[in-house]
Amino acid sequence: DELINAINKLSSVQKEILKLLIDGCSVEEINHIMLIPCRTIYYKKKQLRQKLLPSMKKLFPECFDMKEGANE
Repeated sequence: DELINAINKLSSVQKEILKLLIDGCSVEEINHIMLIPCRTIYYKKKQLRQKLLPSMKKLFPECFDMKEGANE
């Protein structure tokens, strides 16, 4: 699967941040857990979006094709 391949290509730090984000942790909580500056975590989140979003759009097109402001 393309998304799994994209996740497997992430660094160990990116994978750990992704796991914590999925678990619902905030940037501040990740900072306390991993001892990484918040600014670095924000940057890593941006990298995660750039790396995973194309695969997610292919896998879940219905979630990304909605027009802004649509309620259904």
